[in-house]
Amino acid sequence: MVNAPKPATSASKGKLVYYIGADVGYFDTIRSRFLKNYPRDKWTFEVLSSKDKKQYQRIFAKLVQVQPAIIYIDFSYNRDSQLKLAQLLTRENAIRKCPIIGLVEEKEHVRDCISSGLSVTHVKGGEYHDVVYNPMLMAFPKEVVKPQFARAKFSKQVELIDDFRIGFITKDSVHAEGNIELKVGETVTIDLDIPTSLLPSREFIVKAVDDKNLYYDFKYAYELQFVFVNREELQESEKTDFLGETDPKKIEKLKQEAERKSRHKEAEYQDQLSRTKKKMRDWIATKTDSTAPKKTKIMIVDEGMGLMAQDKLIDDFPYAIRFHTYLSESFKELSTFRPNIIAYQFLRADLFGDPIDFLKEDKTQQDKKDKNDEEAEELTVEEIELREKVVDQESEKARTELIRLIQHIKTIEGYNPFLIIFNCHKYTSASFQESFKYPLVLTHKGHVDLDVITHMAQVLENKQTASYDEKIQQKIKALKTKDPMKYKNLKAQDFEEVRFYIKKENPLSHASYYYPVNFETLTESELTFSTEAEFELTNFRLNFPVNMSIALVPEDGKKFILNGKLKTYRAIIHSIDENDKKEIRKYVNSIFFNPLTEKREQEHQAFAALNDKVLKDKAAKEEEELNKKEKRLDQGDEEE
Repeated sequence: MVNAPKPATSASKGKLVYYIGADVGYFDTIRSRFLKNYPRDKWTFEVLSSKDKKQYQRIFAKLVQVQPAIIYIDFSYNRDSQLKLAQLLTRENAIRKCPIIGLVEEKEHVRDCISSGLSVTHVKGGEYHDVVYNPMLMAFPKEVVKPQFARAKFSKQVELIDDFRIGFITKDSVHAEGNIELKVGETVTIDLDIPTSLLPSREFIVKAVDDKNLYYDFKYAYELQFVFVNREELQESEKTDFLGETDPKKIEKLKQEAERKSRHKEAEYQDQLSRTKKKMRDWIATKTDSTAPKKTKIMIVDEGMGLMAQDKLIDDFPYAIRFHTYLSESFKELSTFRPNIIAYQFLRADLFGDPIDFLKEDKTQQDKKDKNDEEAEELTVEEIELREKVVDQESEKARTELIRLIQHIKTIEGYNPFLIIFNCHKYTSASFQESFKYPLVLTHKGHVDLDVITHMAQVLENKQTASYDEKIQQKIKALKTKDPMKYKNLKAQDFEEVRFYIKKENPLSHASYYYPVNFETLTESELTFSTEAEFELTNFRLNFPVNMSIALVPEDGKKFILNGKLKTYRAIIHSIDENDKKEIRKYVNSIFFNPLTEKREQEHQAFAALNDKVLKDKAAKEEEELNKKEKRLDQGDEEE
């Protein structure tokens, strides 16, 4: 199923804008701004909300079904379930091009939304321009009304901030995810919430970089090894303070003193390094019982979204579950998530007269199902033949896609997931295994069923655990046979890396990496910067001129504008409050009007200088006339 499902909404509805939340007054203002700024477009505005926090799966299904042009999610309402809804939406291929805009009450709530994959996040307040302009620019770049804001042009080096997420910490390293490509072997500086009393250095050595098996929706995963303590070297003056000395004995004495200082500093460093490593080891040991990762990962592919209409929440299971209506052409989802089990709905449920009517009460759904069953019994021979023809066509299409999927799986070294094919009546497990030359395929005649999937997940986990335990016991036995005294106390736990898995709500899960870029232009809503690095068109952060987030957007359909070695990126500003907006305006105006101010100052100074010269010339002329008059009077007195 790599083709997107057709929108359930009709073209007569025009451009659909959905708001998920309870602040209807705020959304009414947004609605009025759309109608005012884009009066020629046909708009339809819808509000979805539910007091039941468990409804987010049904709301997700509804949104995928209608495929809006723009979606607003208000996090001041049922925040936890709204975050889960956001993650479902931002991972869904069917609405990949739909801007999903987060709304929060306070700026400090923005941080909670970082890893949910939102297009942008706005702080609710009296500023509405960007709340409408940003999604319009993303959804309809050729139709958006460009603002005529003052644009400051200047050159200033600033630090682009990529907010990493940390998955787990060991005694030697952290496992993090982010969007900037780091180089293996380089030393980087990362800001994180581990106290400096525990970890003095903020430097890390990049041990590994990968773009596979990711938990968060970032581009890369990193293994970052602790430096622990920064080594303090002798100052150059301490090493060479004997320069200029001519006495060989004094030179030798000074050299010995420098070497002594160097050894002392090295001893201090090694002592602090040893103590820091022990503190980190002890700290990690106290944290390991607080969290437990979900070992088995499940990917469910179902265009009909039947599971979303059920009461069971996929987050409530002890497995990491991802949902897609269809897979992308490149099957990128498999590489990034690496599911152990892929549940694939072979044929949509509605092909069998059992459509899912989302956001309805259970009784209403049952009534409709009963009605459909009655209608199904009254089908004519022609209608039955037509349905069978459609089912055959869809079966062949699904089989072709399964062939592509399994061929792709075979290209991934060391990757052999179980594949469960649901709603499959025409083929058996044995026939698929033989046809696809892939033994880990099972077929099931029923629709996608979480009970079946999770039962398989439990069987798989038990099998993997038993296999791992057996290998460890064999290794322990071999080592004890080799050297009974040395390995007499060896246990299975000694082979496990001690990890502190960090919940996403924990401040320790956040970290920041800084990359230098050069500012070029700034308005109150947008900016451009240049760098030699190539970045993903995603969200980053800046601390200048205020603490703000930016979303990189295409410029004339291009990822960046190339100017020699430099790449110029365009970004829209978000995650700021009204005070931040005022500060940005003040900064823009100070630069934008600076040339005019300087010109007026120069004119004022020139006028003052000219006026001063006129006054001086006048005073000099008057003094000259006075001198002449006094001279004439003196001459008259002499004649008398």
